Amino acid sequence: MSLDVICIGNLNIDVTAYIDHIPDLDESIYASNLTISPGGSAANTAVGISRLGLKSGFIGRVGADPYSQLLIKSLIDEGVDTSHIVVDNTGNTGFVIVLVDRSGVRRIIRWPGVNL
Repeated sequence: MSLDVICIGNLNIDVTAYIDHIPDLDESIYASNLTISPGGSAANTAVGISRLGLKSGFIGRVGADPYSQLLIKSLIDEGVDTSHIVVDNTGNTGFVIVLVDRSGVRRIIRWPGVNL
């Protein structure tokens, strides 16, 4: 299959917690909402390109864990070619945790896992 664009980079699980405020040291707070979704800048770009009607592909790595299949399926469902995603048995899929306060300020924690 001929592709218009190939994106190379990260494919993660994004966990986003919506909170009232950024907690102080040793403070525990509740989230008002929590979302878990596919992410990664290159993967998101491949999805956007596909939604625009172009043929896109993604090159990257995920771990040999349950999250990898969820991520690969999400790209396939969006029409992204996933034939060059490597499932790496030596580690885990990357995660990004995002804290968003009520004013929209974000704090981002990245754990790359086996990403490129």
